[in-house]
This record gives sequence, structure tokens and C-alpha cells, in this order.
Amino acid sequence: MVEMSEHKTTTSTEALLRGFRVLDLTTDPTGPYAAQNLAGLGAEVIKIERPHIGDPCRWNPPFVGPKGIAYEVKNPYDISVQYLRRNRGKKSVFLNLRHEMGRELFKRLVKVSDVVIENFAPGIMEANDLDYDRLKQVNPGIVFCSVSGYGQDSAYKESPGFDLMVQAASGIMEMEGSLNRSSIRCGTWAGQMVPALWATISIMAALLSREKTGRGDYIDISMQDACFSAAADEFLKTSSFQRTLLGEDESPSRPAPWNVYPTRSGQIVICVAQSSQWYAFLEVIGREDLRDDPRFKSQQMRSRNADAIDAITAAWLESLTADEAVNRLREKKIPCERVSSFERAMADPRLISRRMIQEAMHPVYGKTGLKASGFPAKFWKGKAGFFSPAPYPGQHNEEIYMGLLGLSKEYMERLKEEEII
Repeated sequence: MVEMSEHKTTTSTEALLRGFRVLDLTTDPTGPYAAQNLAGLGAEVIKIERPHIGDPCRWNPPFVGPKGIAYEVKNPYDISVQYLRRNRGKKSVFLNLRHEMGRELFKRLVKVSDVVIENFAPGIMEANDLDYDRLKQVNPGIVFCSVSGYGQDSAYKESPGFDLMVQAASGIMEMEGSLNRSSIRCGTWAGQMVPALWATISIMAALLSREKTGRGDYIDISMQDACFSAAADEFLKTSSFQRTLLGEDESPSRPAPWNVYPTRSGQIVICVAQSSQWYAFLEVIGREDLRDDPRFKSQQMRSRNADAIDAITAAWLESLTADEAVNRLREKKIPCERVSSFERAMADPRLISRRMIQEAMHPVYGKTGLKASGFPAKFWKGKAGFFSPAPYPGQHNEEIYMGLLGLSKEYMERLKEEEII
């Protein structure tokens, strides 16, 4: 066994959710990220994994271990890079919930915990006698969060909630397209990450309510619901009001220029939202002759003629590099940004100064040379962040089962022999 003392799971004494215990039964990105958010805020998160198998994400290449990055597991301590990034700050125990002894052991954990989060197919927890109605009898204060693609009571509840499917069903893929272009997937895992945030927020709200009422709660997170809510500002664009106002073939309303534009060296975004910025923009591009153009006299008219403004903007940028254009625009305080690659973003001094670029740590070998994002919320008094790396499978069996539940070493050996843990 490799000595673990340097990389033990720790929690800051000033962490905001210190003292709260979360049982994480989730796999795939949504649930693990929601639970990782809670770990980043200081909760003790215990990841429940199947003996000898673990979270399926552990088997997604590439892997990192004592010999660096590989696309095949070559060492017992090789860990999936995906797993490292989704499970920071957590503890890991093995537990077979398909076995009666495993379910009873889980209920003992529930009795001393605050939150259960799961993303099994609807009905699985109930079939195993581990649904909210049963667990609240064990612990009336338990907060139980279920995450699924379409909700626990949906006619489509048995359908898997993969990112691409949820994006398609919620309407956000069409937002990424246009009237004259096919719908496209959001570049990030929006179908997974947006629901993860809603799960985190809802769990914390339920914990706050419990402080007042003494009662736990059940939370039903539909990934489709969460992504649909993120498109709130788009509802007007599909309303009968706008179709009447603009006509079926008109582009949706937006400020202008407000788009992504090519330059000689990469792309930039320009976001002109106010008339004062529009006049400053005309000065920068040398087109002050357009100040009195009736097509652009008001925000409403510029919105109606956004395509013309885009063409004018593109013509100005043809001879400029991205940096040249951004520097000129910023001199006049016109909102703009260069479109960054991930490599460029990881070198961004703004992100570095806010500790958003961190080393991905291996639970045994420490530094991996890989980068991961830091915790985005900064608190003046409380502490937040990932205080330990993702665990290796079953790393905390003894700590949780013997230390927390008081099981004997002999009983632990029996549980291992029967493949309960």
C-alpha cells in the first residue's frame, strides 16, 4: 500500500458547509459535479461506489498514474482524468446496494448524514427500498435529491438523460443555430452542468429550510427542466408577438454590433449595448458618417439592421489582428473580448490571479501536470475550494465504516468476503 499521508482528504475549518455530510450515489457528469460543488463548499461528501468496479467514469480514458498519461490502465492506481476532475474533495467507499446487508449499511450511513443525491433511473431507489419515503423514516431530516433526464413523474422518465438529448429536448440547441443554419450542440456540457448547479442550489435551500423546520425534503431535478429554464430570455423570440412584429423570416432581435467577428488572427466578440457605445464604436472604425443614418438612429433600428452592422464591422476588421482590434476598442471602453482557446484561457492573468487554474492532484502520487478549474465563488470570511484530490476506489472504507459507524475489523473482513464492501 502506498503511503497516503501527504494527500489525505481534508476540509478547511472555516468551510461554509463544514459539518454537513453528503452521500453521493451519482455517476455521469451531472450528479458528480453537483456533489463536488458541495465538497468545494466544505461538506463531507462520501462517494458510494460498487465494489471492484467503482464509478463507470473511472474507466474512461485517458488515465494518469505513476508513469504519467496513458490510454490504458497499467497500474492499480491509474485514475481516469475525468474522474479526477469530477470528484475532488470527496471520500470513497465501496458498498453493494444490491445486497440486503449493503442496503442496511447504507441506512446506517443515512442516519448520520444530511443529504443523499442519486441519479439512477426513476424507480430504482424505490425498488431497492431506499427511496425518500423509506429513508426519511431512518432520518426525518434527510434531504434527498434525485437527478434524472426528464423528472420522476414524466411520461419519459425511463429515457436516459444524456447531455446531447437534454440539449435537444430543451430548445437550447436551436438557440445555438439560426433561422438559416442547422441546430448545433453547445460547446460545453450545458445539458449536464446547468442541472448540476440547480441540484446544488436546491440542496442548500433544503438544508437552510431544515434549520428552521427540522424537516428534510425531497428534490426532483429534471435535466430538461433546468436547461429549459436557462433559455428564459429566448421565449419572446418564439412568441406570436415577435413573429407579428418582425415577420417569420426576420432575425431575432439583438443589440448590434453584438456578435463573433473574424480578424486576421483569430476571432473577437463585440458587445455594443448603449447608444453612447455605438457612437464611440463609429469613431473607432472611422465611420462617423453613419451617426445620422436612419437605419441606425436608435437601439431598436440597429437591432432591425443588425446584419448591415455586422457587415460594416467585418469590413473594418479585415485588416486588423485580434489584439489590434481589441486594444483600439478598449481605448474607447467598448465591451469586447478576444475569443480564447483553452490554452490561452489557462494563461489568462485574470483567471490565474483568482486561483482558477489549479493542478489536478492524484490521491497517491500528487501532482499530475494536468490542469483543473478552481472553485469560482470567493468568500471574504468562509473558505471554499477543493482541499483534497479525488479518491482512489474504496480509499475511505476504514475511516467511514470503522471510524464513523463503529464496525469491527472482523466484521469488515466478512463484508469484504461477501463483496458487500
